[in-house]
Amino acid sequence: MLKIEHYIHHVGDRPAIMAEIQRLSEEYPDSALDTMRGPAWSSPKIIVDTYGSYRLCKFVRDVMGLTIVEAWANVLQHGGSIGEHNHESKNRITIAGVYYLTGGEIYIENIGSLNLKAGQIVVFPGNLNHFVPKYIGHNPRVTVAFNAV
Repeated sequence: MLKIEHYIHHVGDRPAIMAEIQRLSEEYPDSALDTMRGPAWSSPKIIVDTYGSYRLCKFVRDVMGLTIVEAWANVLQHGGSIGEHNHESKNRITIAGVYYLTGGEIYIENIGSLNLKAGQIVVFPGNLNHFVPKYIGHNPRVTVAFNAV
């Protein structure tokens, strides 16, 4: 079993990334992942190349020794969820990660349910199934998910 305390870290620069997500939601209003249920939105997988995500990418590289290869924003409104899935890749070993701009819950196979706070990041093997249960809250649940190598 993974020692999850080694995989949870704090990252700054939330305001710049939130502004970036707002811009992307206006540019791509109908974007969503196939696994999303209920009131939810997901950006195209282009967020890694934009200015606001620079510090997130730098943190993942400098502190974790990983390179983000793709990233996208997920926004859940009250009642939204993300179904069970994994980020397994046939071409390489992938690490999945989620950066929490607002607090939220995630369930990860072999680890269990985690409640993360705004500014925290969690990484785990990409082949582990995971999901986001139905979100209950007044303000949107905002995260940046990514795959890294």
